[in-house]
Amino acid sequence: KANDMLIDALVEAHKSGEQRVLDVVCESLLALDKGFWMRYAMRTDSCETPEEREGMADLANLVMKITEQLVKQSEKSLDTAQGWLMKLLQQAADDQGQWHLPLNDVEVGKMRTFLQTKLMAVDGEAELEEGEEPCDMESLLATSYAWMKKAMDDEENKEAQQ
Repeated sequence: KANDMLIDALVEAHKSGEQRVLDVVCESLLALDKGFWMRYAMRTDSCETPEEREGMADLANLVMKITEQLVKQSEKSLDTAQGWLMKLLQQAADDQGQWHLPLNDVEVGKMRTFLQTKLMAVDGEAELEEGEEPCDMESLLATSYAWMKKAMDDEENKEAQQ
């Protein structure tokens, strides 16, 4: 039933144009799973006219195109965030790239300055080098969280193997 409601919403949105379809796809991206596409195929097969079937096929192509663009955009954003996170962490590392915990005040200060000048500047006033892309904080935080979770999981696995 939820898949049928989403399909109906996409069909209605398609009548209003690509922007409206984009909005619906963005709102429902995680629902576009195997079950959704199976139901979509069943609904397409049950269309009464070739025109309806063609409209459903066009809509499916548009939804897939939008989904691919969103995934590429997300991957690019995460790649950018990984690069910025590595640069941030390097601010507190020694000449060999090692950290010594707890960080001293100078190392913490370097990280704060880096965050303020490179990542948290307001109105696009970040001091970016040639070729550097800005990083959105949501991607940076998501990447940080993923790295911390992986480190904790790796540590737990290491302890379990001992």
